[in-house]
Amino acid sequence: MDKIQLIEENRIRHGYSVISRNVSMKGYKKFNNKHKKEDIIFKLESNLAIYKKVGTISNLLKNLRLLAKKDDEFSRLYSKYIQCIVDKHRKCLNIDDLIEIRDSLCDYSTFMTDIYEINDDQYDFDDHKISFTWNDIEVLFESENLLSKFLENRFEVNDFIFNTLLIGKIQEFNKNFQKLESILQEDDLKYSQAVFLFRNLNETTANLQKFLNENYYTSDFVSETYNDLQLILKSLKHFKKEINLPENLGSLFEKYRNQLQNLKIDNETMKQVLIDELERRITFKSFKRMPLGPVFYDLAYDFVQFPKEDDISKEKMNLLDMNKK
Repeated sequence: MDKIQLIEENRIRHGYSVISRNVSMKGYKKFNNKHKKEDIIFKLESNLAIYKKVGTISNLLKNLRLLAKKDDEFSRLYSKYIQCIVDKHRKCLNIDDLIEIRDSLCDYSTFMTDIYEINDDQYDFDDHKISFTWNDIEVLFESENLLSKFLENRFEVNDFIFNTLLIGKIQEFNKNFQKLESILQEDDLKYSQAVFLFRNLNETTANLQKFLNENYYTSDFVSETYNDLQLILKSLKHFKKEINLPENLGSLFEKYRNQLQNLKIDNETMKQVLIDELERRITFKSFKRMPLGPVFYDLAYDFVQFPKEDDISKEKMNLLDMNKK
């Protein structure tokens, strides 16, 4: 399987799974031609790239002839994989053969992309996948190995399949939540650290919720978590002398209520909060009837609203008149 892994890595590195196939296959073919004297896999992949680019199976048949001379595990497996592509092209695909190849190559995303393309929705592979429930979201993994990688935050997103993208976004949430959870358990937790990590998790959760909404998928857990994050960030941002969290926090954050309400607010943080508040107070929101371009005084007079004269301003104007005399 080492050769399969090497092919997988080369494909990912050279954009094999990118949708703009003609562009990616041209570069991938060039790469394999450069190394084809080193190992048979480069010759095989070069022929496959030509097929992907032009759509004729003559180069795939060359691969089958090359592999017929060998009798190792890699050659048998790769030959079956190529034969399925040829059979699909000839419209004589045996689904059992494709299932066998799928079960052998399920750890490799670029091969799985091809297998799904060959299958073309003829057969439902879900019974061959590993089901896993994350809170209230069910996700399917192609293999136990990929599930293990997900649980270790090592899952790699190398295709555009909905389930793969969903797993990637859930993993991103898990990573950011674990960072936040770790720092919330520290005794000397600082305000600035908490705000930074809550903002990161909030952004990740918003992206996950947006992705679910775009694909007509709902999750009460994601929605409730996002709402809780909004409340927490609002409490952290608008504190006065102390941080007051809302009473209706979900269980995900409720256990850290004491840590959050006892955050250490350092001098730099307090200084920045005061500066932000000062800027908010002195910043003009809009100018009333202000002309867009430079104008002469007599024209500008019609647009600019001057403050009313008071006793002090009258006194200053009188002094100016006296000095002129």
